[in-house]
Amino acid sequence: MATFFYRLGWVFIFPLVLSGCVSNAKKMPARKPVNTCNICSVVQANPDWYRQTEKAAKRWGSSTPLMMAMIKKESDFRHNARPVDPRTKHKKQKKYLSSAYGYAQALDGTWKHYRKQTGKYLARRDNFADCVQFIGWYNEQSRKKCRIKRHDAYNLYLAYHEGHEGYNRKTHRKKKKILNYARQVENQAKQYAAQLKCCSMKKERTLTPVRTALPQKRPVARTMLSQRGGSPSRQKLSQKQQKTFSEKISSKKSHQFTPGSGAGKVKHGVRPGPPFPFREEN
Repeated sequence: MATFFYRLGWVFIFPLVLSGCVSNAKKMPARKPVNTCNICSVVQANPDWYRQTEKAAKRWGSSTPLMMAMIKKESDFRHNARPVDPRTKHKKQKKYLSSAYGYAQALDGTWKHYRKQTGKYLARRDNFADCVQFIGWYNEQSRKKCRIKRHDAYNLYLAYHEGHEGYNRKTHRKKKKILNYARQVENQAKQYAAQLKCCSMKKERTLTPVRTALPQKRPVARTMLSQRGGSPSRQKLSQKQQKTFSEKISSKKSHQFTPGSGAGKVKHGVRPGPPFPFREEN
């Protein structure tokens, strides 16, 4: 009876342990790119980001360079970014200006509303895929509520920063700092779009550097033979060289001498060697 309950306990405990391992693996943060101003460098550091951004772009109708530019402005591609109060920047106990957190710098209330509307209750603000989906969803809401075009980066960022009600009340007109931020996002989106055309793309949606074919080295033996005039069997001899060559071969067949035995003694039973090339002595 005890073994039965022991096995039954493992049936319920093992899936929980496995799910905990998987959740910990998903919480591993992605590494921050070195050069965030270059979209090729961003995607080379994390190849999955481009595929996840394209997936969100196809679902919500937004553009990949626009969403990347908004994340660059909000968090600079840092998963744990938070707006720290400058007065407590160098203190141990830091204070924050708002509840914004993650790649998209979404507020607590806005993030809860997003999860309720889309049904993604497990979405996290430190997950790049979830944040890209959130930006695409918010831009689509801006298009419906504020009547902004999908590729208007300037006004979409103003609505993203001020909120839909604030954008409709035109609260951003008196904030020159926010207007400069929106212009920076617009210019960054144009720069990302131009860089994507220059990067070399593969089918798996990753950016890779272009490789050039290296010159093949010629074998050493062939190089030496080519410098000497080709292979020995294909050398073309002159008429005078052919005549002396045939005379030497015939004399060698008739008179084969052994070393140290004296001239005139022929060594019988020895087959002469194959013909060989030679140079005429001057």
